[in-house]
Amino acid sequence: AGSAIAIKKGLQFTIINNFLMDTIGAKIETSQGPIIVMTSYSPPRHNLLPLQDLEYMVRNRYPTIFAGDLNTRHSMFGYTSTPNTKGKQLNNLILRNSINYIGPTFNTYFTHNSSTKPDSVLTNSQFFWNYHITSGGFGPSDHLTIDIKISIKPIKVPCTPIQDINNVNWDEYKNQFLEVPEINLNGKTIADIHKEFNTLYTQINTAKDNTTPTKIYQIKNNIKSTAKFKRLSKILQRYSDTLQATGKTEHLSRVIRDTQLMLIQEGNQCKFEWWENQITKIEQAAKDNTKFWRQVKILSGGKRTGIPNLITQENGINMIAKTDTEKTTTLTNTWSNVCNITPQENLLFCQNNEERVETTLNQNIDKITPKWNINLQDITDPNTQTLPFNTEDVNQAIKRIANKTPGPSKLKKPYISNLPPNIIKNITHLFNCCYATGIYPKQFKLAEIIFIPKPTGPKSDPKNYRPISLLNILGKVFATLLNKKLVTHLENNGIIRESQHGFRKKRSSTTLIANLYERLAREKSGGKNTLITLILRDVRKAFDKVWHKGLIYKLLQTGVETHLLRILANFLHNRQARVKVNQSLGNTFNLQAGVPQGDVLSPTLYLIMCNDYPQPTHNNQSKNFVKQYADDFTQVIISKFNSNINWAKREIHKGNIEREIQRQNEFEKLWKISTNMDKFQLIHIGFHASPHITINGNIIPNTREAKLLGLEFTYVNFFTKQVRENKKKAKAALAKLYRFRYLNRRLKLRLYKTLVLPLITYPIVPLNAISNYQMEQLQIVQNDAIRWIFNEHYPIICNLPQRHAELRLEYINDRIKRLAEGVWHKIIDEDSQFIRHTLTIPTPIPHNWFPSSYNQTLN
Repeated sequence: AGSAIAIKKGLQFTIINNFLMDTIGAKIETSQGPIIVMTSYSPPRHNLLPLQDLEYMVRNRYPTIFAGDLNTRHSMFGYTSTPNTKGKQLNNLILRNSINYIGPTFNTYFTHNSSTKPDSVLTNSQFFWNYHITSGGFGPSDHLTIDIKISIKPIKVPCTPIQDINNVNWDEYKNQFLEVPEINLNGKTIADIHKEFNTLYTQINTAKDNTTPTKIYQIKNNIKSTAKFKRLSKILQRYSDTLQATGKTEHLSRVIRDTQLMLIQEGNQCKFEWWENQITKIEQAAKDNTKFWRQVKILSGGKRTGIPNLITQENGINMIAKTDTEKTTTLTNTWSNVCNITPQENLLFCQNNEERVETTLNQNIDKITPKWNINLQDITDPNTQTLPFNTEDVNQAIKRIANKTPGPSKLKKPYISNLPPNIIKNITHLFNCCYATGIYPKQFKLAEIIFIPKPTGPKSDPKNYRPISLLNILGKVFATLLNKKLVTHLENNGIIRESQHGFRKKRSSTTLIANLYERLAREKSGGKNTLITLILRDVRKAFDKVWHKGLIYKLLQTGVETHLLRILANFLHNRQARVKVNQSLGNTFNLQAGVPQGDVLSPTLYLIMCNDYPQPTHNNQSKNFVKQYADDFTQVIISKFNSNINWAKREIHKGNIEREIQRQNEFEKLWKISTNMDKFQLIHIGFHASPHITINGNIIPNTREAKLLGLEFTYVNFFTKQVRENKKKAKAALAKLYRFRYLNRRLKLRLYKTLVLPLITYPIVPLNAISNYQMEQLQIVQNDAIRWIFNEHYPIICNLPQRHAELRLEYINDRIKRLAEGVWHKIIDEDSQFIRHTLTIPTPIPHNWFPSSYNQTLN
């Protein structure tokens, strides 16, 4: 391996090859003075960077850009694994402001199960040119090629024609609807509802097109040249022409060199003023949360990596999808099967229960089938003479939905939130007509699916992605209204069990972990007569494989109001989707199973689907319980005895475990739910010998460490690994903020509190029970952040107590203790039966490995 530079014919250049390692450079003459381009290759087996070669770049007085494969690994460049020596060396150069790291923002090296970013693009402090870095796709190398465009002028990057929503004339937009009449469909049919929705979309799209300008390019890194810079460029060009005509003289060479230096100095001044302007924009946007974070994201430079080549097998042969069209086809073929319960899969489930469900649905067919005619009197409250939805309800629902990527309608939230009252009134009327008939409009049932890679597993596997449904925005508004009614019914009637902590008010992953940990700590405090095993289950393709008929059956059992039941059943009927990769759209396919990830109704419907699991055994000897967070299902098996543990008691505990696993397996078989055995974890808490668990003749392996909702723990400790991971993640997040070192302190503190501090303190419980040494390890990250906020780098002595006081920033231990108090007050105020029982369990001998969080916080 080695390095090479190809230079376009006709350019004046000088090769620089007096480097020690595989580094080469070229000094290229331009009308704005020389620019030096360098490249190098440092193989993974080399432990050190070519520092002498990089020092040339640092000391050089000309603008210099470097692009090469250095095989550096550090959190600064997006790695979460342990940094290597070369990564640390490059990070130190960056922190000393010796060089600047400008990219790439995407992964450049792909293997069958990972993607990394070993390539680096660097500049020295003299570099003032505009630049734009993009992926050039795959070539003969095993790396993505990197295209770097540099220019003294603003770089215009062609893009797919898009409408510029930031420059819409909203007053003119509203005026487009002045002549739209009020609609009244009472007494008409479902067909008229679909027709009116089509008309409504035509009206909105026409108004949008008439008032929204179109962009065909984007401007990147727009550093504007000053009049002085342009004048110096012309002078330098004139001197260069004279040199070509008359030949080289000492005086002329000195004048050209001095002019070049003045040009570089002025270019750097332009760069500095541009960056100051960007910082000012952040400071001006500080009061508007949305604008503030948008500006931070722009300057952070982070981009989501696109979908790499996908690999599937056909007849034992690897088929590679390279283009967007090929990827779209591959993903469509894969996910049309995923969002369906195939006949082969159906053989694994209970056929008798399927027949029972279908019989029940047939007996209640009138309750789950839409009515053809619209009769608003059916849904009018006899006491108040009001309909289920009014214009205020619709306006509130519009405010609640997020302004995210639009679905098939291509309408973003501002086009809906700026609709005039007469259109909102028509939309409200249409929603009430839908509710009266039980029809969920077909325009709302089509989704465009984009895919986000899962954090682990091969990116080349089309199944190793998380599908996100981009939905019609009016459908999101309607789903928000329906979800509010459904959640109100479920909560008022206590239908969702208290073990469920996902997608519920006053519940979160923090409350689940606190409940679970405190119960374990109290059970372990009783001495050596308790055996505890955690079973962590994760449902395979949970949202994508929901059995529609089974879900409708369970909705019937909840006693939900008939009109709401009818429309929820229709919500699941005849749904369609198509895959989207960049601008490529796949063929439409039917969704025979699943609920769309991205719809507000889907989490609530999933909670209903998995709500009636078999109650765990709870008696004098077995204290089993369950904790749920959406599709994360944790079974806790506790066997208590009156004397110390022996072989016979371990066998009793083994039977307890196998019985609870088998009961849950049978429940899943009834309702066509499949546990992902790749994520199935069974961990025995404590040093007792682990029993061999056998289910249906298969041995379930034990694990010594596990992860639950971000909490990483081992069989003997809930703290050490979590503290180590928190510290690593927080330092990586802090490293990405170093480019904002010139922001004012108030905004840097805001960035730290939002992007770094939560990584240090999660989960509040049980971190409030960690040792002083472990708390100091977390405090180290905050100390580094304070140095960054005040621009005080080592070896400058920093008065940390004074800096904490100036920033009004709590020490980590004080913050965790205060937040833990809030968590426990929140849990107690909810008056949960589970926590009432937990807090009555005595703690006569507190366990050193599992100290009680509650006792340390509130007692």
